[in-house]
Amino acid sequence: MKVNFITSQEGQREGYENMFVSPASVSSLPDGGCKAMVLDNVVEFMTEESFLLLLKKVRHGGVVEIRSPDALEVAKRMYHGRVTLSDASSLIAAGKNRLTTLSEVKSNLENNGLRVEFAALHDTQYVLKAARP
Repeated sequence: MKVNFITSQEGQREGYENMFVSPASVSSLPDGGCKAMVLDNVVEFMTEESFLLLLKKVRHGGVVEIRSPDALEVAKRMYHGRVTLSDASSLIAAGKNRLTTLSEVKSNLENNGLRVEFAALHDTQYVLKAARP
């Protein structure tokens, strides 16, 4: 199963089962049932508990790709005047359940048995790709 979690119809990907991110949708997936999972700007809409539960859904040999605003990078750029308060608010506050950072999510992935294969900051966003050995 290939799953793409979304917050709106615009985030849909062809070839994936597109699911709106919610505790119910996370719980509906079988443990170890996903061979590919995409979390593109949705981690911040999940609780920590739902995110950790979601990691159990990735099967051995499965991959997860995560993209999200990095709260520390946004704050740093706001401090230096490279991001306006309005832009920062939309990146890290508007309707979101929590703030995340590259290092925090990377640590969560590794602590839950996934091997991080790629991790980078691009502007105010981080991108992570990890696999379950």
